[in-house]
Amino acid sequence: MWWFILGFILLFLVFMTYAVFAIRAGIFIKGICDHKGTEALFTFDDGPHPIYTPQVLDILRVNNIKAIFFCIGKNVEKYPELTRQIIAEGHQIGNHTFNHDVSGTFADSKKYILEITSTNDIIEKVTGIKPIFFRPPFGVTNPSIAKAVIKSGMQLMAWNLRTFDTVAKDPSAIVKKLQNSIRPSSIILMHDTNPQCVEALTLFFPLVKTNGN
Repeated sequence: MWWFILGFILLFLVFMTYAVFAIRAGIFIKGICDHKGTEALFTFDDGPHPIYTPQVLDILRVNNIKAIFFCIGKNVEKYPELTRQIIAEGHQIGNHTFNHDVSGTFADSKKYILEITSTNDIIEKVTGIKPIFFRPPFGVTNPSIAKAVIKSGMQLMAWNLRTFDTVAKDPSAIVKKLQNSIRPSSIILMHDTNPQCVEALTLFFPLVKTNGN
């Protein structure tokens, strides 16, 4: 009997771990996982960053690409002009919580909704636009986060193509992943906070043009 109980507990823990980290599975809350447009959607998390966000914006402008920037509230507060530039250049800004703190993923729904609403407030104060989309830090969901997102009235957006640009040391590896995996339905996860992202985008878009796409 105790083997059965132990097995059940282990299966439950495995399932819960999967549920928490597999945002695309939508176990706690359903989100947007596929792009419905005719071209892939680039999304950038964790900015705005004073060095790399302007470089990403330059690359997108040259290549006539519109993206969604999932901004951290405290960064919006710190770099309001850069935040306004994102909007001025025709991109959208999404909500990525105020602090992007690991401990926040274990907060109760009341504390988590404060992370969401305070970020919405500062983005709206700086840009005049209230965000529609929310993306949880680390792609973590749980019942408290789901409750907070639903209560906030926001739409959760996940991704279906992760470039791992925050850990990749070689930008060409990011480019190769994009080349092999990008589709019109792709929602691409990148971060406008590191040089690998900038270098990969710089390499990738000319290849797309060369291939006639």
